[in-house]
Amino acid sequence: MKDLRYIGIQGWNASKFWFRNHDSHILRILIESVTASKACIISSIYRSDIFYYSETDQSALISKMWCQLKGLNHNKSTLGQFVIGGNRKTSISLFFDTIYHLKLHPTYFKRYRNHLNELMKQESNNTILKEIEDCDNFLLRSAASEHSIYTPLKKLKNKVSKAAVSLKNLESLIYRALPDINYN
Repeated sequence: MKDLRYIGIQGWNASKFWFRNHDSHILRILIESVTASKACIISSIYRSDIFYYSETDQSALISKMWCQLKGLNHNKSTLGQFVIGGNRKTSISLFFDTIYHLKLHPTYFKRYRNHLNELMKQESNNTILKEIEDCDNFLLRSAASEHSIYTPLKKLKNKVSKAAVSLKNLESLIYRALPDINYN
């Protein structure tokens, strides 16, 4: 059975892996060819994420293709710069955990959020983006019911919020959300 998997990069090295002007389509086509399944790439100058479905871990191959497209050397050191999730639970958890850290830099978070929201509009039927959105909505509802403040990834009309949920609390909320969300 194909599982949701994740590879991402954030921080000072992320700019080398950033896809400008929607040039991520080449890598996405390659990933979808290798995995014979859907993939999703969310990219900003401060962070880039790739989600894909596969029966086996393809992160080494994907990072190699990514490096080649960006004209970078690929080695163990390069692979060590990526955050890798080998299954659905780990992938979603790592994604939201690292988003939590990105929120500590509001300018970077805003830019990433804008790219993600643009992608959500363009690909409204993408099951991977739908899963991210559903988990984000669950986190927002859970934070509200626990009187915590959570900054959602999807822009909400007429609502302003700030990140105040602890990382430990965020992880427990993510794990509670996962059983309710299933698109495979």
